[in-house]
Amino acid sequence: VPSDTTTYVATWKEDKNHNNKPDEDEDVTLTFESEYGFEGEDSPYTLENQVPGLSFQAPTPTDTDSDNVVFVGWNNGLAKNGEGTVPKSDTTYTAQYKEDKNNDGTPDEEQLVDVTFTIKEEDASKGTLGGTASFTDLVPDLKLTVPTVNDTEGDEWAFDGWDPALTEDEDGNVVVPSDTTTYVATWKEDKNHNNKPDEDDNWYIVRFLDYDGTVLATQSVLEGMSAVAPANPTRDGYTFTGWDRSFDNITSDLDVNAQYQVNPTPVTPDDEDEGDTPTTPTTPGGGEGTGTTPTAPATPVAGGPVAVADDDAEEEPEEEEVEDEETPLSDGEEDVDDGKTPLAKIDVWALINLIAAIVTVLLGLILLLSKRHKNDDEEDEEERQARIERGEEKEQEQKRGWICKVLGVLVAIGSVVLFILTEDMSLPMAMTDEWTIWMVIIAVVELVLLLVGRHWKDVDDDEEEQAQA
Repeated sequence: VPSDTTTYVATWKEDKNHNNKPDEDEDVTLTFESEYGFEGEDSPYTLENQVPGLSFQAPTPTDTDSDNVVFVGWNNGLAKNGEGTVPKSDTTYTAQYKEDKNNDGTPDEEQLVDVTFTIKEEDASKGTLGGTASFTDLVPDLKLTVPTVNDTEGDEWAFDGWDPALTEDEDGNVVVPSDTTTYVATWKEDKNHNNKPDEDDNWYIVRFLDYDGTVLATQSVLEGMSAVAPANPTRDGYTFTGWDRSFDNITSDLDVNAQYQVNPTPVTPDDEDEGDTPTTPTTPGGGEGTGTTPTAPATPVAGGPVAVADDDAEEEPEEEEVEDEETPLSDGEEDVDDGKTPLAKIDVWALINLIAAIVTVLLGLILLLSKRHKNDDEEDEEERQARIERGEEKEQEQKRGWICKVLGVLVAIGSVVLFILTEDMSLPMAMTDEWTIWMVIIAVVELVLLLVGRHWKDVDDDEEEQAQA
């Protein structure tokens, strides 16, 4: 009891936890720590004056996509989301992390897989594996080392990849799959033995062409392989002799052209040379026992009668049927081109050769038609006398002029004959061939003859003018 009369008044303090104790008498401090810090806060982070029994929210630990770890919760029983009840005493909470090398937000230990590479038993002869072929406890999405595959040399198979297909990241690196996987080697045909599947190799187009450019066959040929020739083509009047180039070991697109030889034309006896005409042998003696010596017939006419002479008596000539025979050659065949220019060696004709022949003929005509002297009917007496006085020198110049004309005509004719013998204008046209140089030389010779002939004409004209003066 106080010494004086006293009235006591009750006082109150906050008791947020409703434990009938003033909060200030039981405040606690909470401390939060993280090796990688907190979002927007420093570490350590402190919450002071916390009332036991009340709730609190921990800061959010830092967890990036490149730190190779993942936040998995707190110690001291605090939930991962950081929500908790204030304990009765000061407490420190530490963020917990685990490895996350693929940075996918899941601890590596929760997603480990096994990977195996293998070759089927039936494919064992096609190749072998080099390096490690089996892996355990791998983390998905991390880089994966794939064993090499050694293709068997000389067989017709090439390694084509793995089944299932390997997993790759955005940079094209092979990575560990998300589940335990066994990869099986696959194979495809490799007929050219370059350890590359044929369907992924280089293919080239080979065309077989006839003499007129007609496509006989088109083939798609694998690099290093050979094309297959079609059936031999035919051509009227010709015999197929083969192809103009090899089509083995193809390394690029190729056109192969058919080659032909003109069929031989049968030659009748009328076409034989005079030297081949059989002659009548002389009958020796003529006495008894010699009998009648037959004489060889005169040059026979194909399909006509042949007169046979008798030395002892004149008789009516018997008609003998003579069969048409081919003139024999050394090999038993007549090598006469049917419709082909005799000297042409390729199946084209040259435009330059035609132009050269035309130019040569025109130059020859100019030389031939050029007027060298006045006609005798146009000469007056004084001109004739002057010409006579020039004498023999004038006659020699005239002879040279006529020689030039004759040579010019012969050269022009030779140019035409050579063109006819070497060029077949029914064939495809080309600019030049092996005879072009000769045709050009002939044209140049004709031009020289023209210039020389015209020079002598100018000399004659000058002398005539002097004589007239």
